[in-house]
Amino acid sequence: MSRLLTFVPPRPRRWLIGLLTPINRGVFLHGMFGRPGLMGIESIEFPAGDKARFRDAVHPGTAAFIAPNHPEFLTDWLLDKELSARHAPSMASWATHGVVNGMGALGQRFWLANNLIAQIPGAGGAAGKNYSIGWALAGHAVLLHPEGSVAWTVDTVQPLFPGVADMAIEAAGRARASGRRVLIVPVVWRYRFTRDVHAALERELDLVERKLELAGNRDSTPAARVLGLYSAMLARDEARWSVHAITGMPFANRQQALLVALAQRLDAGLDDVGAQRIEAAAAVNPFERAQQLVRRADRWARDTANRASDARAEIRALAGTLRRITRFNPLWYPHATLSQEQIAENLKRLRADYCSTGWRDDLHRFVPRPVGPRVAHVRVPEPIDVSAWIDARPADTASGATVLLALLRDRMQTSLDQLADDLSVGAGFRTYPNPFR
Repeated sequence: MSRLLTFVPPRPRRWLIGLLTPINRGVFLHGMFGRPGLMGIESIEFPAGDKARFRDAVHPGTAAFIAPNHPEFLTDWLLDKELSARHAPSMASWATHGVVNGMGALGQRFWLANNLIAQIPGAGGAAGKNYSIGWALAGHAVLLHPEGSVAWTVDTVQPLFPGVADMAIEAAGRARASGRRVLIVPVVWRYRFTRDVHAALERELDLVERKLELAGNRDSTPAARVLGLYSAMLARDEARWSVHAITGMPFANRQQALLVALAQRLDAGLDDVGAQRIEAAAAVNPFERAQQLVRRADRWARDTANRASDARAEIRALAGTLRRITRFNPLWYPHATLSQEQIAENLKRLRADYCSTGWRDDLHRFVPRPVGPRVAHVRVPEPIDVSAWIDARPADTASGATVLLALLRDRMQTSLDQLADDLSVGAGFRTYPNPFR
């Protein structure tokens, strides 16, 4: 089996982890020598009560699974490492196998020394889960982002994957004899610009429009220009897959119509090649349906026996289009206005998904520079004592992961909503009419 799909246990080196801490702070987060950090985080606001809640849950006497939200790329990992440096120095973190195993032998040794756990897709992930459970039960924390990949949604917690719940439930079973508490510790963070970034947003819009060969219009608001970008990309996908668009249809309806059409085509193609269906709850909307089909297609495409199939190229292309379209949902923005932070996150998502004009775009995917300086506000909702939770409902452990995930997401979203409300008080920066309503 290839290195990419082979799990190798982390080999943490405390000296290397300690050496990287000032680099994370000086180069990436806060800056040094009068220069801002690459991710523009001028400060981290972490209230004393939330720090205490974290310390009470994450220490050598517990088995803690830390579950932060995942609103943007790179900054999340840097904040995770800062949290670890301050409060959980032996913490292990999950990362995609493409990062841990996909950068050659030297890169793999580096990431394993940084205590990263490779997330191997499919059945190969069992070894990583087993290692994580053992590491947590040894009194070291394990961190993973239950939302999976970055969605670029600063105000919305995306649907959670079951890994954190599955591992916590199994760890609680193993810990029953010892009496060690097993906890899921939610963490949410939200950034806020420290000044008006309207001009910087317009420059970034100019750049993205130019890369996508679209005519810009500075007479429109940044929000309206974002709608124009999404609409243009949707039109290109409609043309590529020969899906007729009804002129004048609102963006959300047009997007859903395309999702339904492509999902039907992918479903039929997967049935034709005999792809195994995935046991899942019934989808309640076109987004969930499309995401289920993408997972089914990915599983089929990973099977080496299917690599010679004539249908593989089209199935992968359809799945890729559906994956990209579902990365933006207008329902994530239900309010009458959009903030500058929301405009910024959509620009990062658009650039990551649609711009590929050279090495600068490739670099931007890994180091997505913000348009202005920011403060990161961190909160820790009430941790979930999984051991006590199981004891309170012993007859329902079979479906426990689903219920546990719902509880976790509710705590994360409630805390994030409260944080957004707190930050909106006295906010002096401009907002824009929401064109997606």
